[in-house]
Amino acid sequence: MQRWKAPVGWHAWVQPTNAQILARMTARRAERAEEKRLFHVFLAFSAAAGLFDRPARKARTS
Repeated sequence: MQRWKAPVGWHAWVQPTNAQILARMTARRAERAEEKRLFHVFLAFSAAAGLFDRPARKARTS
């Protein structure tokens, strides 16, 4: 009994077009911007709701 099958339907790798690269980069940038925006919204909400206390900053000794 054969336990593997030769690849069927595979195709050669083709370099993405500039439009595809740009679309992927734009989507990644938008995703990062949205994550950053939601993080700041969460921080503002949690600070206003008193969910956690910000640690006191240490005084500089110079």
